[in-house]
Amino acid sequence: MKCIVIHQNRIKSVISRHPWIYSGSIKSQDKDIQDGEIVKVISHNNEFLCYGFYNSKSKITIRAFAYDEDLLPDKEYIKLLINNSISKRSYIFNSPQTNCCRLIFSESDFLPGVIADYYNGYISASFNTASAQILKQYISEILIRETNAHGLTECTSFDFLKKEGIKISEKISIGSIPENVQVKENDIIYNVDILNGQKTGFYADQRENRQIVSKFANGKKVLDVFCYTGGFTLNALKVNAAHVTSIDSSAQALDKLKESITLNNLPCERQTSIQGDAFNLLRNLKSELKKFDLIILDPPKLAPNRHSLDEALRAYKELNLSAMQIVENYGFISVFSCSQVVSLETLKEVIRWAAIDAKKNIVMYQYLSQPPDHPISATFPESEYLKGIIYQVSS
Repeated sequence: MKCIVIHQNRIKSVISRHPWIYSGSIKSQDKDIQDGEIVKVISHNNEFLCYGFYNSKSKITIRAFAYDEDLLPDKEYIKLLINNSISKRSYIFNSPQTNCCRLIFSESDFLPGVIADYYNGYISASFNTASAQILKQYISEILIRETNAHGLTECTSFDFLKKEGIKISEKISIGSIPENVQVKENDIIYNVDILNGQKTGFYADQRENRQIVSKFANGKKVLDVFCYTGGFTLNALKVNAAHVTSIDSSAQALDKLKESITLNNLPCERQTSIQGDAFNLLRNLKSELKKFDLIILDPPKLAPNRHSLDEALRAYKELNLSAMQIVENYGFISVFSCSQVVSLETLKEVIRWAAIDAKKNIVMYQYLSQPPDHPISATFPESEYLKGIIYQVSS
């Protein structure tokens, strides 16, 4: 196996098992290493550090995935990692209440670049690294076999592959994928379009948070902002919310929401959909003197990288400020960030800034995170991306 030597002053993060090794950390390497190839990473004095996947065209040149020198990091080891990932989730997708979950969560499951979600017998997967693209047929066949899935479709973003300098290959498809896959989450039924939906088709990472937030909705007027296909809306209606107003920019997503309300025999007369820009609509609701008991703010990724952080924080502040101005006294706001670069402490600080401008008292009621099928690696802080806060607002 070909070797790569790490600079002595860059070895600390590798020893601490952070899986990303950048090009600047490399002191020397064997010749003719192919992108996607497995390499052995060693120190300047020839000590073993890890095995990793190599890509010369990526800023992250090596993605570590194994730290035992005695094991053979071959396809059989990859298969072992996949089986381990699936077995950890079996209690979720085999439960009577839920039959969709994340099967593989990239570096957190030691399978860099691989994301796979299970939807009631169908799998949506993305392969975002050179190694994942090379191994995708093998990985897909194992996923199908070990879950007894009927089919798998690839949802890798070609734009992402271009940024990584990865050669674009034809997307993989196994079996026949229906236009809508009917899934169940928290005993609520959804028709999920895994062929054309956002990301892998559905935001299963909010599964537990939807139930938690819905506990505040019984008999209340609820505003669900950035509702997409209405996960929070449906959970609120299920617990007898007095009325739910759902906002999203996508007419298609709102149509899916209406469809799900009917599918679950929930009261459509207690729900209103509004299509448009959330920031503008929140201002309109303020001018119309509308008030809500519970407001849910679940925006898309506003800060995809650190360069966009300042602008994103201004947007988060504006959202929270607008929500504070239309929430009832002693009402609740639940805000989420799926941007990894926005920490929980930063989100709390944004809420404090908004509260000062709104002249409101804030009590942080509960902190929320991602579910166990989106595991957080202790040595890979980037895996902790979803943060949520439920807070109470008073004058």
